[in-house]
Amino acid sequence: MELITGILMIILGVLSFVKPAEFISGLIFLYGIIAVITGIVDIIFFMKVSRRTGIGPTISLVTGTVSLMAGVMLMLAPGMGQWIVAFLFPLWFVTHCISGLSHAGLIRSTAGNGAYIATMVLNIFGLFLSILMIISPKYALVSASWLIGLFLVLLGIESVIIGLSAIGEKR
Repeated sequence: MELITGILMIILGVLSFVKPAEFISGLIFLYGIIAVITGIVDIIFFMKVSRRTGIGPTISLVTGTVSLMAGVMLMLAPGMGQWIVAFLFPLWFVTHCISGLSHAGLIRSTAGNGAYIATMVLNIFGLFLSILMIISPKYALVSASWLIGLFLVLLGIESVIIGLSAIGEKR
């Protein structure tokens, strides 16, 4: 599931670079689908870790819920996409990056130092982009296709790395 999510995020991120003018009007619905998938993956992660350890990473449940809400909002109200991009996406990115950073120890112990370093770098960079969009929502609207496209490609790369690592294997 993580590998599929990663591939979809990379494709969607690349589409944002290729067709920046159509981003706001044409790709909002697709971003909603990705957000729903990401939310479901985070919630499944919470449930799997909870079953294995008895304690689930609550941040995954919270970020999964926020992602799910963002995705449903995008799919039900694509006309509101501009406002959602300007305000909700930066919050979604912040929560997803915090979730990624909170899982870094688990990723290091199961997937190794390479995946750990990739997770740290990508999530810290994602936090920087998120803060940039929160500080200036107008900037977020103007450059949304580039910022979100770049972030989705980076998130997709992280998901592919995790999906191909020991975490993605069935035990």
